[in-house]
Amino acid sequence: MKKIHLLFIIMLPFLVAPGCSEDSSSEVMPGAGLGGSMAQFTVYNGQLYLLQSSELRTYSLENPAAPQLANTQQVGIDAETLFPYSGNLYVGSQGGMHIYSLDNPQQPQHLSTFQHITSCDPVVVEGNFAYVTLRSGSPCRFGVNELNVLNISDKTMPQLISSMVMNSPQGLAVNNGILYVCNAEYGMVALDVTNPFNIKILKEYKDFDGYDVIFTPRSLMMIGKDGLVQYNPADPAKLQQLSIIPVVPVE
Repeated sequence: MKKIHLLFIIMLPFLVAPGCSEDSSSEVMPGAGLGGSMAQFTVYNGQLYLLQSSELRTYSLENPAAPQLANTQQVGIDAETLFPYSGNLYVGSQGGMHIYSLDNPQQPQHLSTFQHITSCDPVVVEGNFAYVTLRSGSPCRFGVNELNVLNISDKTMPQLISSMVMNSPQGLAVNNGILYVCNAEYGMVALDVTNPFNIKILKEYKDFDGYDVIFTPRSLMMIGKDGLVQYNPADPAKLQQLSIIPVVPVE
């Protein structure tokens, strides 16, 4: 699956509509992480942030042809995913979600940690809310299978405000109050989170296996065991399939 997800990242620049350059980041489209919620590296404000083992490494891209290591810091051996949003970096780990300030882009500063039961844990953010999926199974030990919604209006004290039991939640994306959550062999579900205290299911899409999903202005792209699927996101309750690129996993 890691090899399939790497292909997702490599193919993305060729599939995003023209005009979606670096400026089309989560700063322009809040919550739209073009690297995917499962990404272990991300580019933000001229810096490359990379998770490697238990470290968060920051590289300056002032000279993109020769990135320079600017900072290295410990984030814990279970850190898994990175998501930048509105001047902060959100790190998903098996033990919780960490928030780092990027006021100094080359030296991320730890602001807080929201701890949860040991589970695999990607995170996306929109406005004052963070959306975290927790799932069980190897390599996530025992864990739980649910969606957590956190109030992050105070970045130093994230608060759990609601949760929803799910099948096997994995990657996710949020845009304008609509949250898309991949559910492995159960496909993908579109949720209305305009009121995060009362989450509503818009529709479940069970035709394809779902691992991670990326929202762009012109398409919603989901990767899974079946391949890369593109949807027209105009109506989240009636997503129209645009294309599918089958992918055969390499053993």
